[in-house]
Amino acid sequence: MKTCFIAILCSMVAIMAMADERKNNDKAYYTLNTNNGLSSNTVLQMTQLDDGRIVAYTGDCINIYDGVRFSQIKVDGDKWMTLPLYKGRTHLYVDRKQRLWIKRESKIACFDLIRQQQLSKSDSVFGMDVGDFYIDSNRDTWIVTSSKRNITDVININKGEKIEINNSIGEIQDIDSQNGIVYLFLSTGRMLAYKKGKLQYVNDIFMSRESNVNSEGYQATSLVVYDQHSTFYQTKMGSKGSVLSAYDTKKRACKIIMTSDKPMHTLTVTPKGILYVTTPDGYMRINPKTEEIERFHSLRLPDGSLLSTGINTVFQDCEGGIWLGTYNRGILYTSPLSGIFDTQPLNIKVNPILSAIFINGERVMPGNKYDGELIIDVASPYVDSLKLNSSQNSISFQFSTMNYVRPRNTCYRYRLRGYDDQWHTVTADSLSGMVDDRGMLYISFAKLPDGEYSLEVMATTNSKKWNDAVTKSIFITISSPWWTSPLLYVFIVLLIACILVVYIRLRRKNDIMTINEENDSLDNRVENDFIIKVNGFIEKNLSNQNYSVELLSADLCMERTGLYKKLVELTGLSPLLYMRSVRLKHAEQMLKEGKMSVTEISEATGFSSPSYFSKCFQKEFGCTPSRYNSTSLPSKST
Repeated sequence: MKTCFIAILCSMVAIMAMADERKNNDKAYYTLNTNNGLSSNTVLQMTQLDDGRIVAYTGDCINIYDGVRFSQIKVDGDKWMTLPLYKGRTHLYVDRKQRLWIKRESKIACFDLIRQQQLSKSDSVFGMDVGDFYIDSNRDTWIVTSSKRNITDVININKGEKIEINNSIGEIQDIDSQNGIVYLFLSTGRMLAYKKGKLQYVNDIFMSRESNVNSEGYQATSLVVYDQHSTFYQTKMGSKGSVLSAYDTKKRACKIIMTSDKPMHTLTVTPKGILYVTTPDGYMRINPKTEEIERFHSLRLPDGSLLSTGINTVFQDCEGGIWLGTYNRGILYTSPLSGIFDTQPLNIKVNPILSAIFINGERVMPGNKYDGELIIDVASPYVDSLKLNSSQNSISFQFSTMNYVRPRNTCYRYRLRGYDDQWHTVTADSLSGMVDDRGMLYISFAKLPDGEYSLEVMATTNSKKWNDAVTKSIFITISSPWWTSPLLYVFIVLLIACILVVYIRLRRKNDIMTINEENDSLDNRVENDFIIKVNGFIEKNLSNQNYSVELLSADLCMERTGLYKKLVELTGLSPLLYMRSVRLKHAEQMLKEGKMSVTEISEATGFSSPSYFSKCFQKEFGCTPSRYNSTSLPSKST
């Protein structure tokens, strides 16, 4: 009877296990492949970014999935850098600068996720003699020098921390840090714990009490994950197959969970401490505490077909969803929260991801110019500000979230501060139609006035919980049209002021010129009157040999010095020379008339003697009076 009861109980357990296996096998896996925008159906490795987006490496391309669509970064084989100490398969890291690093069989490549481009060897990290490269859970970058000495240097690039390892104890295959302690995983199965560069303790899985496994067959590659509960899990592969082990950092103990004659490709651990491991014939679900192992040799696809081989990599997202990368079927995804008839409220924390920007109906791409101006130089999810001109004031935004379970249940809140400070809540059931069945939000603002704005967007799967929701903010500046710019007004005012100044100066100059001309005219009249008056007195006393400068000054009621300055200023001649010039001009006129002799003219013009007259005349006119008289008078006909 007792035996029968035990048999029945064992049968029930077996039936329940088979039912559970069928339940897991019957769970549908959603498919993302080239039909959805994936660059290739061969997925080598995956990881998740801080905002929830999934990165899938397909060998020829980096694929970034935002919950709705894929964006790609092409892989340039010429930009790979050598990494001589790394012997493992594909491994992905994301550092603090949002750069994706891919390690693969003794080489490494770097990609700037913000600007969506592959970087070259000019990156500063590779200015050193780098043999291997790691990024730990704190996003610190570590390099292992490829020195030929017996000592290997392990250097934290961010903090300057340095650890020296003797090469005789094994090669470094993984590095991580938790709670201020750095853990180095060696090819020999040892795990070394360091604090501030000093060794704290050593674990060795192959030397543990439970171990009866030889380390020689498992030294080729390593993969380590941390379960956030003090335990590291590691898969090691080699000529004998694979070994899965655990390192408890609190108890400072290690153990081997299982071995297999087949490779364990990738490893992930859930928040509840459940392990998922991929193998060539499917994947395994392992509970380390109970050491229960579930094997899944086939997966049911949405079309009802079964996939039994070709699973390459496994990854769990922050929602607990399982992502499987395959060799030829793209990405398979399932969630423990999904179910066709499951209507219970979701409580998944999701972040709003800026998926696309449109200006006047045209999608804005990073690096492209619009109206001759560069609007964004980074990928859309990293945009936090926009500077637009007055003609670019019709703007649209698309937001998505990583809600894979029931995307239609995604709820958004948004507001445009500076235009409308009120929060607006929308879902796929809203009449506005701003959220579609894929959970994508569409926001449009047409003909925004010039000014400064801040678009704020939040997302959740529970419309009653917004307190811990992440807010995505985008600062928008729309400049005024050039003809309404205050600077233009200032320029116009300054221009008018300059014109007025120039006009006033020209007007003043013209007035001054007019006054000067009038003054000159008056001065000329005064000067002419003075010369006429001087000439009058000289001509009145033309024959008077004794009429001197003193007498002329007296007649003019002027001092001799004043007369001298005045005549020199007006004529350039002294009074004496000017009187002589006037006398000589009258003498010339008399010579031309021919009525008087040279002697008579000399006397008539006040010269003391004919000889002195001739001398002065010759100096004035260039010839003697007699000669002047003979050459200037016309000859008489006979």
